[in-house]
Amino acid sequence: MMETKWQDFRGKGEGVLVHLDTSTAFDLPIRDSGASNASASSLEPNYESNSFGLLGCTHSKARNSIHKNKRRYLLFGTRYQGKLEEFAGRFLLIGYMRLDRSMDLRKRHMHSWMETQQSGFEPECFVLEECIA
Repeated sequence: MMETKWQDFRGKGEGVLVHLDTSTAFDLPIRDSGASNASASSLEPNYESNSFGLLGCTHSKARNSIHKNKRRYLLFGTRYQGKLEEFAGRFLLIGYMRLDRSMDLRKRHMHSWMETQQSGFEPECFVLEECIA
């Protein structure tokens, strides 16, 4: 895999809301990782590497816009789909991430897709000039 360098990111004290899908198998609204066949898109945001967009191309246009407009925070929200009926359908904020570093990952995602060809469809970041994480 290609080595790409992180660059410091200086953003405004503003945030953007990003909608995530969460698991229906738990009481808590947690990231739906699809455990048995987790794709890169189901592992975003990636808490393990403290990144959003490093593993997959999902939300590429939103991430590029966030970077261009120098937003410092990502707020993650979801419509509750878990087991507790009293929360069914409610919108919940489930986390946030402060952006301190960024890098263009378009080539990395393209190479990864060409190696695995996970699906017949090209990732959404292929048509963009850059794919910021």
